Formats: sequence, C-alpha cells, structure tokens
Amino acid sequence: MKPVPNLTNWLETQLLEKGQALLSLLHQELGVTAHPPALADDLIDSKALEQTINRVHEGADATIKLLAPLAEELEQNLKKIKIHSISSSVAKLHQTYERSMDFYIKIFRVLRKLHGKGEGDQLIDWRGLSAPEIALIPPMLVDWPLESLEGEDLSRLHQLLQGGRRIKLVIRRSHLLQPHSSSGRSLLHEPSLDLGMLALSYRSLHVVQGPWGLEGLEEKLKQAITAQRPSLIHCYEPEDTDLAALACRTRFFPYLAYDPDLAMDYAKDLDLSLNPGLDELWVSEEGEAMTPAHFAASCGEGEKMLHPAEEGTPLDQFMELPPNQRTQEQAIFQWKGKVFGLDLALLALCYDRAQVWKDLKLMAGLEHPLLEAKEKAYQEQLTLEKKAIRAQWEEEIPALEAQAIERAMTRLSQKLLGQGGLELNLEGKSLNIPLQGLDKGPVEAASAAPQSQDKEAGGGEEPWIESDQCTACDECTTINKRIFAYNESKQAVIKDAKAGPFSDIVKAAEKCSAKIIHPGQPLGKEKNLEKWIKRALPYQ
Repeated sequence: MKPVPNLTNWLETQLLEKGQALLSLLHQELGVTAHPPALADDLIDSKALEQTINRVHEGADATIKLLAPLAEELEQNLKKIKIHSISSSVAKLHQTYERSMDFYIKIFRVLRKLHGKGEGDQLIDWRGLSAPEIALIPPMLVDWPLESLEGEDLSRLHQLLQGGRRIKLVIRRSHLLQPHSSSGRSLLHEPSLDLGMLALSYRSLHVVQGPWGLEGLEEKLKQAITAQRPSLIHCYEPEDTDLAALACRTRFFPYLAYDPDLAMDYAKDLDLSLNPGLDELWVSEEGEAMTPAHFAASCGEGEKMLHPAEEGTPLDQFMELPPNQRTQEQAIFQWKGKVFGLDLALLALCYDRAQVWKDLKLMAGLEHPLLEAKEKAYQEQLTLEKKAIRAQWEEEIPALEAQAIERAMTRLSQKLLGQGGLELNLEGKSLNIPLQGLDKGPVEAASAAPQSQDKEAGGGEEPWIESDQCTACDECTTINKRIFAYNESKQAVIKDAKAGPFSDIVKAAEKCSAKIIHPGQPLGKEKNLEKWIKRALPYQ
C-alpha cells in the first residue's frame, strides 16, 4: 500500500509559496531603494545612481517608510498562514476575506506610488487590483471535510462562492460509499458524488475534481488555486493510492477540470484527460470491464451490497440489455477470483455512474450521438445502394458478356480480312484461302472500310472506336479534330485516320476515359514510330 501525501499540508505549502513570492518582491523593493549597491572606485553605475536620486526627489524615502512595516506584517502573517474551516459562518468567512484583502490593498497602494503610478490612492477595494497584482496574493482556502450533503450545505456553498471573491473551497472526501442503510436505497439519493458536475452549472467557477494521488492532479489543483476567480476543488482522499486510482478507473469518481478562462467554448473549457480509457465506457483489465461494482467490492462499505453468485451475465453486458431482458438475467462480476452478484441499490448506482461518465464526455465534446446516428444511417443507406448496384450489375453481366464476345468477334474478323485471307496449316502444308470472293455478309460490311484503307496504307490495320460506349469527353477531338469527330448521336468516330500522325491516335487512346479507342497499326511512316507502336499495344 502506497501512502498518499496529506492534502491539507500540500495546500498550505501552496499558500506559503504564494505569500513568500510577494514578500520577496517587497524585500527587493526595500533593498534597491534603502541600500543602493556599493560602487567600485573605478566604476560608477550611473543608471542605479540616477534611479536613487530620482526616488529621493519624488519622496520615495517617505514611501519606503510605509512599505517596511507592511513587509514586516506580511512576514508575520505567513508564519501563521492557515486554511480556514467551513465550520465558520459564511458571513464570517466573507469578513475574513475582506480584511485580508484590505491588508494587500495597502501594500499595492504603496507599490504603485513607489513606481510613479499616481492611481495608488484611487485603489479602494480588491476589485480594483490588476491581474498581475492579484496573482501575487495568496488566495483564501476554505476546507470542507464532507461525508454527506444536506440541503442547507448547498445553500452555504452557493453563498460562499458568489460575489467573485477569490475563495477556494476544498471539499475533501474520505469515503465515497455511505454506510449501507436498512432500505438499501441511500446511495440513490447521495448527491455529493456529483458536486463537481453541480459546480459546472455555475459556469463562473474554476472546478477540479479527482481522487487525491491521481497522476497529474497536483498541476490541475495549482491552476485552480492560482485562478483569478472562485474555485471549487472536490477531492477523494483515500487511505492509499491504489484505491484512489481504482475510483477513477471504475468511473466511480472521475476526474474533471473546468476552466472558464480558457475559451468561450464549454467543450474546450472542460478537461477529462487524466481519466484512463477516454474512448471507452469501461476500462478493461485482463478481459474484465472495471465497473463501479469493482470499487464497491474493494471498500468495506460496499461488501453488504454483494452476494456470492455462480452464473449470470457480466455486468457490463447486462447494462446494455433492453429493460425487458434484464428481469430474466442476473448481473455478475468477478473480483479477486470470485464471482459476485449485486443488490438493486448498487446496480442502480452502476447505471448512474455510467450515465455521469457519458454526460461528461458529451459536454467535453468527446462523444457526438447525433452525428454518430446520422453517420450510422448514412452507412446503412450506402450499404443498401451498394447491394442495389451489385444486383443491377449481376443482371446486366450476361448482356455485357454477349456484347464483349460480339465486339471480339468483330475485331477478329477485321484482323483476318485486313490480312487479305485466312491461312491454315494442315499437316505441315500451308493453305491460303482468299476471302475477297466470299459472301461475308455483316462481317464484310463491318470491315470493308478498314480493309480498303489498309491496302492504301500498305497493309497496316486501321484504327477503330467502340462508338456505342463513347462518353463524349472531348479528349480525342481536342487532340486532333481532323482525325476524330462526333456522329449525329454525339459519339466519337474515326473521321480520317490519315489526317494526322499515328502518335495523335495513340495519345487519344491514352486520354480516352472510356478506353474505347484502338489505334491499330501505322498507316504511314513517321518519326519515332517504334515508340508509338509500343505505347499503342495496351489499347489494341
């Protein structure tokens, strides 16, 4: 068991450091004015000498006489600095604050005069102090060792922190679970667990809540103490660090910090960063979700809320069940190798702690249920559309396959007819069958034009376009309008294959978004022809 440093002692140290910083400033002022630095025989510090002369002329010595006793009084006050108790009435605490601030106002009136600021006499009360001046003043800390919260306590809390006074209310908890009542329902009416969230509703308070000993919490508490506004610090101060960490890890007592000076954005002002597993509802350890029931099992007060169990639904899964199914199941969890069931009060508390954690994440902008719901609906709609598109494709595939076969046969016939005949090799003997004299029907009509152009070009294969697949993207006509043109259906066709270089046809095939231009073979001679023939191969 690792002991936790005493919270009260730590807080008193913070107050003392603040007061010592102001005392050091006063000593510095007294030292510079009353005792100028000694000057060496061969060196005169003209700047320091000039400052000293000016201060004397302006009556600085008289001002110093006022500052010295104030520094002495501050030094004496620091020796008996303390944290005030909530047992005093709110009116008395306010009076103590006002008296303390009156003393610091005297100090800053003198300092302002000393530095040539004529408005020193105009400083009437603490509301006229500047931000740098307030930062030098130790705040007023009020200790509230709370075990339970009554209605009148909330009223005192409100009265104490209103009015803008720089009062830091420190609520310390030694226990989070109250003794188990005979009704078993006391936990459901225990608002003190959520004092941190309650303080968030004030919006003007600097709020920090967390188990004392949590890594990183000290720095957050320092920020609350130095904040130039009222602060509420809500700390669970257990007997050992392990219990403190468990309270945070099981979402029983989550960390939160709210600093309204950060931005005009609630989500940016609220910080949950010290909580483990920010993205999850529960932190998982060795496959087990760490729930508030695990914290209750580790506390003496929670033992009466548990009973041995043999089987049931794991608590984290049970809480996700619809209400009508929960009555048919028993919630269980494992702790130190044993299986436990929960009574109704503890089960209700687990639901409450889960809801608080979800609410905090929502306020901090870590969860967006509306956006998530829209995204889910969009994904479902997208899935349905994909299925519809796939079904349409499956219906069209047979027709597309038939079209592809037909185009392939057309291209094959064009190639054969372009060579002037069909050559067969039978048992080592070559047989050439001329096709010009045959009645080729539709094939002849499809290939007649390319065949005649091939002859004119000296045997090359004419380019061709799958015009029925054209998307009218203008890529080919932009490259060469003499070679390519649109027919009456706004579909690309070969207007004149010889009206430009073979390279333009290859470039058009490469640019074509539908990939339906087939360059064929060069119909003439041109520069770098081998390179362009090679680039044309993928589109033949």
